[in-house]
Amino acid sequence: MDMDMENTNAVWSQEQEIPTFCHQSPIDRRYPAPNMSHVWADQHRILMMRQLWIHLAICQKDLGVTVILDKGINEMKRRCYHIDNHIIAEYERKFKHDIVANIHAFSDLCPSARPFIHLAATSNFINDNLDLIRIKSSLE
Repeated sequence: MDMDMENTNAVWSQEQEIPTFCHQSPIDRRYPAPNMSHVWADQHRILMMRQLWIHLAICQKDLGVTVILDKGINEMKRRCYHIDNHIIAEYERKFKHDIVANIHAFSDLCPSARPFIHLAATSNFINDNLDLIRIKSSLE
C-alpha cells in the first residue's frame, strides 16, 4: 500500500530507520474532548499497563508466588511514571511487539522486578484489560 507522505502526520528524522506516524484522533482534532484524549493517549496506556503489572504482582505475592519480592514491587510503584518513549520505541523495533517492548523498558527501570514483571500473563491479559478500563473510563 503506497502512502502519500504529504498527507500524513509523519515524524521523520535522519537517525530513524523507519518513519514514525503520529495518529491524530478525531477526539483531538474534530471533537475536542480533553478527558477522552487523556484516557486514550499512549502515555496513559503505558501507565495503566504498568499499574496492571503492579496489581498482578501484588495478587500473585498474596497467593504465595515466592519469586515476587516487596523490593521489586516498591521499585515498580516508584518508577511507573518514568516513561521513556524512545527506549520503548527501540525495544519495539527490536522485538516487533509492543507489550514485549514495554516489559523490557519497565524491567530496565525496575531490575529487582525483572523476574516477575508480566509473570504468567499474556499480551491479551494486558490488551483486554486496558481496553476494558479505557472503555469504562470513557463512559464515566
